[in-house]
Amino acid sequence: MLYLFVALFFLMFYYLVGSSVIRLLKVTIQGFELIVGFLTVFAIFHVLAVFPTILHVNVTVIYYILFLVFIFLTIVLIKSRTYKRIPDINWFLVLIMLSFTLTYFIFDFIIPDDAAFYLPLIRSVGTIEELYTMNPWTGEIGDFIGYMYYFVTYEVYIGSIASLLGIDSTVFTVNSISAVNIIIILSSWYGFFRYLFKSRDKANKALLMYLFIFVFLNTHLHGIPFTHTAFNFMTNSFTGKALYFYAIVPFLFVLLNNYAIKQKTKTLVLIGILNLILPGLNASIIYLQLMMMLALLIYFLWFKIKTEYTFYGTYLLVSLTPIMVNYLFLIFAPKFEFNSLAFKLGVLTLFLLVILFAGWLMYSRKKMISHKHHVIKRVLVIALITVSLLTIMVLVLSRPSRTEMNIKGWLYAWPSFTEFMFLYGYDLIIFYTLGTLSFLFIRKQANRRIQFIFNHYLIIMAVLFINPITIPFVATFITSLKTYHRVFYILPVSFMIVYYLLHVGRKQLAIWTVLILIPGLSIFHDSEPLNEETHFAYKIDYEVLEVSKKFQDLDGRYRIVGDDRFIRELPSVTTNYHQVIPINKLRMMKYNMFQNAKLLDLYEMIHHNKVVDEPYFKSLVDDYQVEMIIVYHNNPINEFLSSTYKLDTKLSSKSIRIYRVN
Repeated sequence: MLYLFVALFFLMFYYLVGSSVIRLLKVTIQGFELIVGFLTVFAIFHVLAVFPTILHVNVTVIYYILFLVFIFLTIVLIKSRTYKRIPDINWFLVLIMLSFTLTYFIFDFIIPDDAAFYLPLIRSVGTIEELYTMNPWTGEIGDFIGYMYYFVTYEVYIGSIASLLGIDSTVFTVNSISAVNIIIILSSWYGFFRYLFKSRDKANKALLMYLFIFVFLNTHLHGIPFTHTAFNFMTNSFTGKALYFYAIVPFLFVLLNNYAIKQKTKTLVLIGILNLILPGLNASIIYLQLMMMLALLIYFLWFKIKTEYTFYGTYLLVSLTPIMVNYLFLIFAPKFEFNSLAFKLGVLTLFLLVILFAGWLMYSRKKMISHKHHVIKRVLVIALITVSLLTIMVLVLSRPSRTEMNIKGWLYAWPSFTEFMFLYGYDLIIFYTLGTLSFLFIRKQANRRIQFIFNHYLIIMAVLFINPITIPFVATFITSLKTYHRVFYILPVSFMIVYYLLHVGRKQLAIWTVLILIPGLSIFHDSEPLNEETHFAYKIDYEVLEVSKKFQDLDGRYRIVGDDRFIRELPSVTTNYHQVIPINKLRMMKYNMFQNAKLLDLYEMIHHNKVVDEPYFKSLVDDYQVEMIIVYHNNPINEFLSSTYKLDTKLSSKSIRIYRVN
């Protein structure tokens, strides 16, 4: 009940803040109140918290910042008298939100791999040491900040709230925050459809079609180049990337389209603010935002030519400066691979030149004459290519091992056509067929008000980024391994298909038949209902929770190896361990990309995929300084382990056996 109350409080607070901001800005973006409210709260926190994060100050400073944010916004809300202006309740949307929230509590939608990364980051906010120096994949303490890159503050935001409330961060995150984010996502979709159709009835139908066709179309959760795999908006919906892809991107589509139509400076400033704060949700968002900004700029160069120098200067300055600021956090980070002062000064100089060039354009009152227009286009294209290449260089140098891993994934783990279509989702055929039909339909039927979203933007993104030549590089910098499908999230293909289906005339019966059949065939494919063996609050196995809590009470961090069913769940409960084979390496094993033959042998023997070579096993345990081995009771390796190492009866449970090496 506490977690439900907390979720309702944050939903109410976000709604009141969002509706106040929308009214203050006098923009027509009804339906996006929740996401605007969240972004407002997070933006203030992010701007104030990013510098203490960089300086490694005591974590309590961040708690005080959060207090100040909520107190300030509460005063603003009271002064604005928002309570007098709440619009009529949309009961359809309320019922949809409730039904999907209840669905979330019926099934286990947490992906262990991702949860094992983000939940330890959130949990680590509790101590100053772990907050800045813990590798979430392994539990190792080092001299790095890891994934946070000094400006990703979303996990700090969630962890700070949990710490202030004095409640377990995992339970709070996977229940309260997940429920809040799911409702934010649904309301954002609905706001997008209201914008498209300007009719509540059509928006209602569109939301239902979207949920059933594109959410329940496929429940295979990873490795599919498909824009919206089923339940993906629910699985790990507590993460910043989930909010970005499912709630913020539709909101950005509306802002980009509004600016493409009216070119209002107010809209551009809002886009610029988002470019500054959105990387606080996830580091990959910097490059994604850059892609979207370049697409809009090219639209004004080729499809809707603007002749004023001032227009282009303003656009470059407002949209790209925040992105460049975030990139500076990367290249000046202590762990940046290429620690050359000359390189860093060169990048800084280039950024300053871009700003100066944009400033010169902005304050120039000249207009392009016809014969100069092509010259200006060529110059800007060269500038865009330079920025793109620089981006690639910065990201490669900031995380070289991950870049190498991703490139190898593309070279050696590319799926065959059969895998592509069937192993990774039979519904891809349905999706891309509908996508092609809808694109042809939009080309002929869409009104000018939404042509940018469904026509020019799609073409620009496909030509520049989503093609056989560039997608390996693009995917390398925004995702990992074969989850390169995330690059498709920033294309409005799914929304376009819904738009098409609502305009096919008298084929309603066929559409609704599909809506019933596809979920019926696929909804239970890869999700598991919560049962008596699952702890509801943590959404993990009871015994795993019991043993993991014992790890939390250990005096030191032990080096562990074990059954990946346990290893994947352990980080959701505690960070008091060091994994010899990190969880991200387990994912590499799945794609046959793991290069360490000895660790792979150790893994295979523990999982009984390879006959145990006793002397070799012992030597590996010694070489990697393994202190604990964790297996399940029905694993045949127990016979060897029990005769060689000591069973820790205090840590073990009915099904889980833990052996101490020394």
